[in-house]
Amino acid sequence: MKKIILLLQIAISLLLVYIIFFHVVKLYINKETKNIRVEKAIIDKKKAKKKENRISQIIIPHHLFAETEINSFLKYFSDKNSNFDRIILISPNHFDAGNGEIIMRSSDFKIGTDIFVANNAIVNEFLKNSDVHVENDAFTFEHGIFNLIPILDDYYEDVSVTPFILRLGANNEKLNKLAKNISSLSGSTLVVYSIDFSHTLDRNFSYLHDLKAQDKLLKLNKENLENLDIDCPECLKVGFEIAKNANQNSFEVYQRTSAAEIANNDFPGENTSYILGEFINKKLIEEEKERVYILFGGDVMLDRQIRTYSRLDGVANYFDNIDRLFWSWDAVVFNLEGVIGERKSLSVGMPMSNPNHFRFTFSKENFFDLADSVSSPLIVNDGNNHSLDFGYTGIDESRKILKDNEFEFFGDIKNENHNVLRKNINGREMSFLSYNAFRGKNLDETIEDIVKEKMNNRDIVVYTHWGTEYKRNISFQTQEIAHKFVDAGAKIVIGSHPHVAQPIEIYKDSIIFYSLGNLVFDQFFDSNVSQRVLAGCMLSNTKITCAISPFEHKRVEGLIFQNSNKRKKFFDWLSVNSEVSALQKESLKSGMIEFKF
Repeated sequence: MKKIILLLQIAISLLLVYIIFFHVVKLYINKETKNIRVEKAIIDKKKAKKKENRISQIIIPHHLFAETEINSFLKYFSDKNSNFDRIILISPNHFDAGNGEIIMRSSDFKIGTDIFVANNAIVNEFLKNSDVHVENDAFTFEHGIFNLIPILDDYYEDVSVTPFILRLGANNEKLNKLAKNISSLSGSTLVVYSIDFSHTLDRNFSYLHDLKAQDKLLKLNKENLENLDIDCPECLKVGFEIAKNANQNSFEVYQRTSAAEIANNDFPGENTSYILGEFINKKLIEEEKERVYILFGGDVMLDRQIRTYSRLDGVANYFDNIDRLFWSWDAVVFNLEGVIGERKSLSVGMPMSNPNHFRFTFSKENFFDLADSVSSPLIVNDGNNHSLDFGYTGIDESRKILKDNEFEFFGDIKNENHNVLRKNINGREMSFLSYNAFRGKNLDETIEDIVKEKMNNRDIVVYTHWGTEYKRNISFQTQEIAHKFVDAGAKIVIGSHPHVAQPIEIYKDSIIFYSLGNLVFDQFFDSNVSQRVLAGCMLSNTKITCAISPFEHKRVEGLIFQNSNKRKKFFDWLSVNSEVSALQKESLKSGMIEFKF
């Protein structure tokens, strides 16, 4: 019996131990489960907080000629990004209104019969930034804002819009501070940049300018944004800065178009272009070399009647009507038909029978005036038949002035190794060579130079002074020389001296412009001579794309785009007479040519 009682006591003791152990384990498990839940809640809260601090950025135009395109993009974008706590709308300050560099509107916005209510909480956040000015009246005529608010409301009806306008040339530190303020907003923010791209060009030059802008957008490259053909480089500076904190490293283009393309009309001198898209994060595929954009012009002569006209308005006004065409290029290259110096003109007032009528010298003031109106880096070829109009003293003085004022040049008149200009442009090694058929290095020496440059794996541009004056046809001898340059390694050949435009040739994997005619010259005696031609080329790893456009040089007004009828006549002539493929001939009828290699 005692034995049974002992066994029962042992069993009860074990049961109690088990019960106590079970409760201890249960308490431990409950505690750990609670800890896990707390940790999970904290993580979820952090994730939610991280998700709340979301920033999306888009670019749309404010030119309502593109309203259909704006709606198409916003429909696409809002379908995948439907929820935002607020919209920040940033526009250029088109009319230089108000006093601040960064101006915000704090009051309600009435557009038509609709009233769009201001977000006071957001306004108060930005008022902490002393660089942000509240000037409601500055928005009265700002179409970059009031054109877009009703459209944005169609897709984000219950989301407040806080508008900003940025003054051209606004201080970079202030813009960075604004970007920081926007980045620190809690919740989800949509930043909309109201930007139109190229202005007052034709559709072809608009296209090349926009390619340059897209190159910047693709890599969020802040360098030289001021030189882009856009109306709000300050907007991009803010956007690129915000992108650093928003995990955005690139830009995805939804659509690139222009008023000319929408209307199927060239609109020479009146076109506006548009790029619509969003800032994104993606894996970037690095090209071996970036694209290079160069604008080529013909002969520039600033003496004789040009000097006389310049006494009234200077010479910068010659490009006033097409000034934006000179934006966005990595280089602008033309032929300087004479020398720069302090000497008195010998050609002004001289009849053609007097040899001094053909001796050209330019004042420093006139050259600087013209150079300042070219908004991109300027390179001049000074190897031509007027380089020695004032002997070696004249060319030495001219080159010293160019050097002292940091202008680049090439053209070896004295065989002093100035025939090649080497430049690294966007990571691409370029060489600019001069060939002067009248003096300086001969053909064989020029070909030797080309071969040497090619051996160093450089992309070569040969700028020539050759041919017969006032003849639009190409001689067999000139064509033979051009082919030799290409065979030696030239990628682009540009001709000058004939004073009229001549045809184009695609030979092997290179392009030859036999003559671009005059750019600035006092010759108006027939329509071919008074016509000027500019060629803008984009060079990549695989192709060259060039836009060509004809202009007229009015005696006093300067250069203007030729009207549609004259442009058509020129492009038809160029298409018929150029040695290019059938497909390229068709493209030349609208002023474009492209080939792959």
